[in-house]
Amino acid sequence: MPALPAILPATLPATLLALGLALAGPLAAPAGAAHPFYEDQLRRGRSALDRGEHAEAARALRLAAFGLLDDPPALAGCLVHLALARHGLGDAIGVRETVERVLALEERFGAYRAAALPAPLAASFSAVALEAVPAGRLAELEAFADLARRAVEEELEALAAGPRRERLEALLAEEPAEPRWALLLGRLELAAGRFPRAAELAGRVVAADPASQPGLCLRGLARAGAGDCAGAADDLAACEQARTDEAAAVTYLSCLDGLERWQEARDFAAALPPGLRASRRVARLERRAARNAPRAPAAGEQPAPADEAPPENTAPDGEPPDHVAAEDAAKLERARSLLAAARSAGDLDEAWALAHEVADRLPDSSAAQHLAAEIAYLSSRWAEAASYYRRGGEPARPEQLFYLAVALYEAGAPGEAAATLEKALPRLRRTPFVDGYVERILGAAGSE
Repeated sequence: MPALPAILPATLPATLLALGLALAGPLAAPAGAAHPFYEDQLRRGRSALDRGEHAEAARALRLAAFGLLDDPPALAGCLVHLALARHGLGDAIGVRETVERVLALEERFGAYRAAALPAPLAASFSAVALEAVPAGRLAELEAFADLARRAVEEELEALAAGPRRERLEALLAEEPAEPRWALLLGRLELAAGRFPRAAELAGRVVAADPASQPGLCLRGLARAGAGDCAGAADDLAACEQARTDEAAAVTYLSCLDGLERWQEARDFAAALPPGLRASRRVARLERRAARNAPRAPAAGEQPAPADEAPPENTAPDGEPPDHVAAEDAAKLERARSLLAAARSAGDLDEAWALAHEVADRLPDSSAAQHLAAEIAYLSSRWAEAASYYRRGGEPARPEQLFYLAVALYEAGAPGEAAATLEKALPRLRRTPFVDGYVERILGAAGSE
């Protein structure tokens, strides 16, 4: 809850004030200016509130409100001041009644917005309103919807990851078009390594607003974590965070590196702020891009021949091909397709059933073992993931080595996990999620 301005002391002796005539009569439609007496009472009440004389302010503002019944915007402004005065008196019942009256004026006439209160005054009233009535009541009115959502965000910050995820899922079900719930849940999923789900949530935000910076950045990082570097590069190219945050910049450069888009990587790194460009990880990727970027041929020089095409019949992860029967090859391909389309761990059940069936029947098939291991890792089946990776032989790709290290760590083998991770680190694309596990695995091994 934001702190209240100085005009609202946090604690004062509680004095319950009777509701005045200003809060008793029915609301009226706008008619004309108030009598000078009531205008004078309004001025007196505001001045007393500024001086911290809350009892005097409440008395004058109650009288003023009675004469403003024909002018809802002016009445709303008067009641806002009255709510602050009663808050200063510790009159919780009076505050709640006054806030409800302001909400009723807004609901019927749009009077709160029409009052166009100064920002500091509106902020003070917002803080008092959040104390006095449930956030759900405020969320019913457009003028207070953002305020209510900010209150929920503060509530979420106090929750552990599990309850926070459940709360966000419920909020998203209630307001599927509200981008902040999708973004907050997506960031939580990204931190937990649930990259397909994080990318799907960010995709909702981008679908509604293709220029959304938070949506593009989140989807880019999630796509990178899921191994979709082509999609990640498209998103991160438009993400300003990649130009100011080291982890995002390294993720983008790593994807460009993996796609062998050397010149793009070189140009991007060269345009980064000096402090970020001097980062050890950024500098290493920039040097690698500079070594590999094509050199423009000198005058009369013939361009170098293009690289030869990769050999055919290789496994998707670059491993030597296995001799797998057509039926089993079709099952593995189906499992890969399901893996690529998965948006949550629950979407992996069919892929897991297909992959581990073939892997158990063909223990000599490295590709089948590694596919089953990857799906097991993404399903948090740590022991199975470690077992299939071991049976398939140490994987060549750094991402797969990282998966094996995490599975070993979570399965209770921190020493073996650290040794595996050390092999992956020189070529591993670094993200906040990866860095978190690097710290935990190496730290656990060092403490043994």
